[in-house]
Amino acid sequence: VTSTSVSGTADKSTKPGSITAPVASSTNVANPTLNIQFTLVETAYAGSVVITLTCSNNSFALTLSAAAVASGSIDVIWNDIDATVGATLCTGTGCAEPMALDETYTVTVTYSDAVNNLPVVSTAVSFRLYYTKPATVAATSACSNDFAIFKVTFPSAPDKTTVSMQFTLAGVSATLTFATVPLTIVAGKNTTTIVVNLFQLASTTPAATVTGSFTSLQPGSDYDYTVTYQDVYGDPPASSASAVLVVGCNVVSVSPS
Repeated sequence: VTSTSVSGTADKSTKPGSITAPVASSTNVANPTLNIQFTLVETAYAGSVVITLTCSNNSFALTLSAAAVASGSIDVIWNDIDATVGATLCTGTGCAEPMALDETYTVTVTYSDAVNNLPVVSTAVSFRLYYTKPATVAATSACSNDFAIFKVTFPSAPDKTTVSMQFTLAGVSATLTFATVPLTIVAGKNTTTIVVNLFQLASTTPAATVTGSFTSLQPGSDYDYTVTYQDVYGDPPASSASAVLVVGCNVVSVSPS
């Protein structure tokens, strides 16, 4: 994303480029990469293009490959900076550690023009980096008749008033929205247990409001389910990987104790 400077007078300076993404004052998910896009006004001197990211406690600078310069974009791997494709060198205090989440960063692009005039730094763009880590959900059984018990683990500190669970069948779904969920610390992480009454979703424990296309799950059907929550920092919600619950496959129906 470059253009060559106009000839006719001696070129004594490099014209500054600009960061086009992320945009100022935005929030950006690190899942698992942070996309940075830039524009250079002039053709860059080989090896001179550098993206610099700075937060309150560290900074690092990525020297970009020719391919990354030509594309005007790079995907920064926030939790393994050195593995970022398109960066030939990382310098600074932040290279050996993941980028800090729930932190405000500034990003600039620096380069020298084709005749290697002094490098110029773009106007800094400030943005926020967040990542709500998806919950993991384990059903006590992949199939159930009357009740299904789900153990939910929250890798990020959860806002316990934001938890919901969704069941989907053939493109239609029902969502259980919990007023709150009790939390227990297991191996240093917050967990909760959800007991779903399959034939009366509104009787699920903990108490939940049911919205959507159905209020019960039908025997002989396979439902996809996910759990969604928001962390205590107010970052956008994250959903667990979809899993399958088979309804009505047990010989004996057993209520949870």
